Amino acid sequence: MNPGEPIDYHVMEAMLDVERLDEIVAQVNAEDSWWFMNYERALQRGEVLASLMRLVKKGLVEVLLEVDDDADPFKSCGPGVWPNVPLAEMHFEVTGRGLVRLLNWIR
Repeated sequence: MNPGEPIDYHVMEAMLDVERLDEIVAQVNAEDSWWFMNYERALQRGEVLASLMRLVKKGLVEVLLEVDDDADPFKSCGPGVWPNVPLAEMHFEVTGRGLVRLLNWIR
């Protein structure tokens, strides 16, 4: 199962760690990002959000929520789950399966 669009690979590549939507948008649009160097245009927030929704649905990215636990400050919502919470509360992380797809794409 491959991501649906080239944007999806670039969005996953921009996610260095657990990230919020606006952090991903900033990283994918950085002048030294693969996306910007290849397409020379900034991705809109809505485009990144649509990509994240596709990636979550495919199990390549997961949504995490902050919890009050010093040992592990994030809790996964589960594979393919887009929770019914405000977007500002969501964090995103590439899954193991997503990382394999990303590394195969980079090669």
